[in-house]
Amino acid sequence: ITQLLSCLWAGDTLMTRWGALTSPMWFLISLFWVRVLFRLLEYGFRNISLMRDELLVVSCVLLSYVSVRIHNYICPTPWGILKGLSALGFFSIGWYLRHHHVTNFVYIFLVVIWLCALRWGGIDMYYYQYDFFILDVLGAVGATWLVYQLSRLISKIKSLSKVFQWFGVNSLLVFCITCFDRRTYFVKVIKNLVEDLFQIDISGLWSVALHYGIEILLVILIVNIPYIKKIYGGKRRKEI
Repeated sequence: ITQLLSCLWAGDTLMTRWGALTSPMWFLISLFWVRVLFRLLEYGFRNISLMRDELLVVSCVLLSYVSVRIHNYICPTPWGILKGLSALGFFSIGWYLRHHHVTNFVYIFLVVIWLCALRWGGIDMYYYQYDFFILDVLGAVGATWLVYQLSRLISKIKSLSKVFQWFGVNSLLVFCITCFDRRTYFVKVIKNLVEDLFQIDISGLWSVALHYGIEILLVILIVNIPYIKKIYGGKRRKEI
């Protein structure tokens, strides 16, 4: 009970007898709060007639920047509210782009900013790390648009799109298996056994491939258990 309460209170950290563990669910809590906070701000700007949406986005970006800067000086906020506040910049820009016609040249410009951010920026939302805040935020928007365009391209390739659809249907289980691996070092133990048995060194990309390979294999095995099929939508998977 103490661990569950500490997770809810801190929002993104689970306190255990072994110390603090990063909760992989932090982004869901952040998503909840950013939606709530944005709607409250949107309601507060309802009576503004001139450039209302633009002022709303600028305010959200500024609040996001302030939250990133003050997190080192305050204790963890209840239920991860500060994490949601820091995400306001991303959410508001996405909301604006969705509701306003923006040419592809703007998105291409954002992709260029993203390439610059790869060189001079650095972002880690969980740790409130932004090496070059506005460059990182706008660059992330450009990268998101690029991923969206790649997804549309993949959807036109039937055989490849089926693979991605399968991962989409089973994404929650993939997430759980990945967390299990990261928290228990399950694959790391297997890797050490293989290295000792065959006297080889598995590192770099080979280590990454081993981790994901075993995780995917576990997902494939688990989703074929009859009871699990009912939980993860066996009918939808058959359609795919």
